[in-house]
Amino acid sequence: MLAYEELKGAGGREVWFRAPRYEARKLFPHLPPRVGVNASLHKLHDISLGGIAIVCNQSAEDIPDVGEVIPLTIQQAGYTIFEANARVCRRESTVFGSKVAFTFVNGFVEFEKLLSRNVQAQIALQSALFSGETAQLVPRDYRVFCADLLRVLGSYRDLLDENMNLAKQFERGFDLDGAFEACEARLVQHWRALWRTGNDLARGVMGNREVLEATKAFTEVVVTPVMRRGAIWDRSYAKPLGYPGDFEIMNQVYDWERRGTNVYEMLLHRLGLEVQFAELRVLAGERRRRTGPQLPHRGHVLVRHRAALFERNTEHRALLRDPAGTDTEHDAPAAQRIER
Repeated sequence: MLAYEELKGAGGREVWFRAPRYEARKLFPHLPPRVGVNASLHKLHDISLGGIAIVCNQSAEDIPDVGEVIPLTIQQAGYTIFEANARVCRRESTVFGSKVAFTFVNGFVEFEKLLSRNVQAQIALQSALFSGETAQLVPRDYRVFCADLLRVLGSYRDLLDENMNLAKQFERGFDLDGAFEACEARLVQHWRALWRTGNDLARGVMGNREVLEATKAFTEVVVTPVMRRGAIWDRSYAKPLGYPGDFEIMNQVYDWERRGTNVYEMLLHRLGLEVQFAELRVLAGERRRRTGPQLPHRGHVLVRHRAALFERNTEHRALLRDPAGTDTEHDAPAAQRIER
């Protein structure tokens, strides 16, 4: 046993007590609040008992200097859930913008109160979405579209649940692969039609910021929780690495595997793959139009040329067939071969 004088102790910053620091995406998994600094709102990166860190947009011009003391607020859905004066203790540049760390000078975070106020603000937001002026901002056609989308998804979910319960009732096994294959092609067909409609409606609200924000908030309350049961939707929305389109999402597209704890979740994940796959085709098509010669569509679609990409699914080639109406020999090609 060492005597007190023989203990080495810690060195550097470790000699100081440092309160636990929590990542915003884990502390607020559904809708992280924003931080108000000099009349601008910024992304909350992490928070502790005595300070926070934010990430400022690269175009932000009102970032305070190190040592400066400023009033700071944490806001959720337009409601202030915490406020204090804070001193800038560190600034560093990242690929996503400037990361700024603050130390509170006249207060500290009481996490129970912070989380409680955060919930209250979210409830207030949801109440506003379904009543009053905010509700009127969401276009009626968009509301109908969301209802149609949930109706289609719900019909597949209920059908699968009913058959799984019957299998349990008669003590029979439930064929997950067979159920998935029976639903996939038809659901993807429904999804493509809904997707086109949704994109058209979304374009219609882009020009009005107030309508756009109300429609986005409505979507996150009504549709997002349903879609997040699919693995790729959940990761794309949560952005665990802090940015969209990370390598894991790309791996999911390349692997084209069934992910989920049940058939319904696997189908939602499949719809997400459809979205990501189409985006790859669009990007490839843009690149081809800029850099390469024209090629006929049929026989040059990404699915067919990347057979190795989907090799484990070759017995279900029909489920990965070209979208209807792509045999347009005289149009510019929509995709090019992509090598991993």
